[in-house]
Amino acid sequence: LVDALKANLVLSDAEVDMVTIWYSAYPKEPYVDCGMVSTHRLTVQLDDHDQSYNEGAASRDMGNAGSVLVHDKDIGKHRGFEVQLFSSPPGAANNDDDYPIRVVLSGYWYGQNGSMDPPDGLSDCSLCEVTCTGCKTRTYNAAYVPGIAGYSSPSGNDAWTRVHRDRDIINAMRGWIHLPALSQNDFNTISQL
Repeated sequence: LVDALKANLVLSDAEVDMVTIWYSAYPKEPYVDCGMVSTHRLTVQLDDHDQSYNEGAASRDMGNAGSVLVHDKDIGKHRGFEVQLFSSPPGAANNDDDYPIRVVLSGYWYGQNGSMDPPDGLSDCSLCEVTCTGCKTRTYNAAYVPGIAGYSSPSGNDAWTRVHRDRDIINAMRGWIHLPALSQNDFNTISQL
């Protein structure tokens, strides 16, 4: 890829370093490419949409190196891996420079009726006009709610996971970019926005 970028697009080494690639080998096999792609060009993430919402998807096997929240339903385990993503990700020799783009998936829990659709109000069987057999309604649930923190319960009324609103994960992100941690009071104030 690097040779093609340089030859066909006439990119310099510095420009090639700006082309990032989503790295599916993270977190289980960070060295699987034998260093062929610089860690400065890799975008890493714990669980992704394909793993979470496509039944039978096997695009990434994280083994015991990660957690798919909507399958495992283990908030503590998932939070730990998300914090690790920002504090000491597998494969990073230098946490300041390696993996410059780190992504967090805030998604939604499966519906109580087994629906895998987002709770956006558009997955309502009353709207169905074609092939409605087996339809599973997923009613609207607001994604933004002032003051709500991360990790709603998979069995509660809140359909969204809101991982990005978890104080431990936010503080890990802040630590990664050398900002001070948020106190509980500061976090409560900010979460009202």
